[in-house]
Amino acid sequence: MKNCHLYLRSMLKLLLLLSMLLPIHIFSQPLLIGDKQYDFSGVDKIGDTIKLSEINNKVILLQFTATFCAPCYEVYPQLNDLEQQYGEKIEIILIHYDEEIGKWNSIMSRRQIPSNFKSIWYTIGVSKEKLFSIYGYEGFPYFVLIDENKYLVDKWFGNYPKKLNRKIRRIMKT
Repeated sequence: MKNCHLYLRSMLKLLLLLSMLLPIHIFSQPLLIGDKQYDFSGVDKIGDTIKLSEINNKVILLQFTATFCAPCYEVYPQLNDLEQQYGEKIEIILIHYDEEIGKWNSIMSRRQIPSNFKSIWYTIGVSKEKLFSIYGYEGFPYFVLIDENKYLVDKWFGNYPKKLNRKIRRIMKT
């Protein structure tokens, strides 16, 4: 009986150790359409803090991106256009997978793409991996659309300009 307890105790310790080593997203359920947004904070390239819950009375478009993502650069001019078109009604926030700010700035400059939207390069209180998992990230570019009441309206993977415009127009009409 004592050996059985020792065996069970050893197995529990092993399971606990393994659970700490496995990626966290295996144990979490991604947010679904209709769920309340997951609040998080991040830091932009000049050190300002961006907190999702402090953005009020606006539609929020999160775009998960990476410096090495070629299709992402094709999306940025469209994001600029959307921000100009809808002004104070929308907040577009890029969440960068990597932290290669200099390289990203260089590519944006070389392609002559202005970027007026907010960019999160470092997260606070949650790892980027966890954040990507919570929002159900599937690849780059990845979008999450949040209404002014802070509920997920849509999320999708891929650079589809017509789809993006249609989704933004639809939510702006409501």
